[in-house]
Amino acid sequence: MIRKIIAVIVGILAAATIFIAVQSVGAMVFPIPNDLVFSDKQGVKGMMASFPPAAILLLAIGYILGSFAAGWLSTVIGRPENATLSVIVGVILTFGWVVNIASIPHPLWMAISGFFLFVPFTILGYNMAKLEK
Repeated sequence: MIRKIIAVIVGILAAATIFIAVQSVGAMVFPIPNDLVFSDKQGVKGMMASFPPAAILLLAIGYILGSFAAGWLSTVIGRPENATLSVIVGVILTFGWVVNIASIPHPLWMAISGFFLFVPFTILGYNMAKLEK
């Protein structure tokens, strides 16, 4: 049981680390305006709308890679018989997404697509880890 809890925690931490790393690269390639005030919802919404599609694609790639890694790690560490740990990790990441879109205005299509991203890619990570055995 402890092994499975640790597996979920490590998976979430790995996903968060990858999300932050990819977002940091994105901020270097597509800089955020220095005068942006994050408490100004309209300013943030305008900034998000002004990002080129490549910036949004980079974010999505980070979410995909992080979710995949989280599913893979939770499987390798937790050694589950089924995808339950990966689904738990995916649901927690989806909850984090809900908090994110509630805090930072996103384009509607991006907000909706996030709900269909985390769980499938954590399950894909689970499947890949199971194939390696």
